[in-house]
Parts: sequence; C-alpha cells; structure tokens
Amino acid sequence: MEQVWLKQSPENQDLVIFMLGWAATPNAVYHIDPPGCDVLACHNHCGEPEVLQAEDFARYRRIYLFAWSFGVWVAEQICQALPLSLKARWNTFISSGT
Repeated sequence: MEQVWLKQSPENQDLVIFMLGWAATPNAVYHIDPPGCDVLACHNHCGEPEVLQAEDFARYRRIYLFAWSFGVWVAEQICQALPLSLKARWNTFISSGT
C-alpha cells in the first residue's frame, strides 16, 4: 500500500483518510481540501496490508475515514486500531444492463 499526504500542516488538528478503491490514484481526491484537516490518501493496495497504528496518528483530535470499492475491505483490515470519529464507505456495483 502506498500512502500519499495530499495536505499536511502542523497546525491542523483533524485528519481525513481516503482509502481508495482498486486502481484509483490520489488524483481522485487531490481537490478535496477541508479546512483544518490533513489529508492522507492510501492506494495501490498490493501485498500484505500494513496496519495503521493509533500512536502514529495520536496528535489528531478527530480522524475521518472515507473508503470505497476495494478500499472498504482494506480499511477493515488496517484501521481497526484508529479512534475514528466518522467512517463512510461506498461499495457500489453498476450493471451494464446486458
């Protein structure tokens, strides 16, 4: 898994984590810039998932997790230890109608 900080500032007290879906890149969320929040995008979920440790994110007052597609499964595997303020997940299937 690759982690890309899209926004990171010592003044920010909150964190938004995007657990991207299969084949998605941070370009999918680079434009999202919530005030007062650092933004971390996790993608390219190849190999063994690396568990995110609460102590690595202890400075944050609130942590918001957004996951979709394959990122939902990855988030369930690696975010168990995080004190999340909000979890949102999208796991959609679109039929081609054929």
